[in-house]
Amino acid sequence: MEKKTYTIIPLAVALVASIFAGIQPDPTHTCVIEETQRYCFDVSGGLHTRCYLTPEKDSWDYCKTGWQPIPEWAKEDGGDVHPVGVQYRCDKVECVVI
Repeated sequence: MEKKTYTIIPLAVALVASIFAGIQPDPTHTCVIEETQRYCFDVSGGLHTRCYLTPEKDSWDYCKTGWQPIPEWAKEDGGDVHPVGVQYRCDKVECVVI
């Protein structure tokens, strides 16, 4: 009976870990040219071409035009930064639909 218990525990841990491995926080940055979004712990200096996927900055995703923060208004609208057919005019304070 003891061997079965020792075998079941690691299997249960592996199952729980695999379930939660795919959960990602909401995206914080967008790569406009590729129309992708990522959760970035930080972005690189200069042109912000690297979105660091871990706090240790040992894994990143690259965007040649630079990662831009997703504005709060876009998060409230479901995160769609690139809605088809909708144009925005933005200043340093807010963006409005035109």
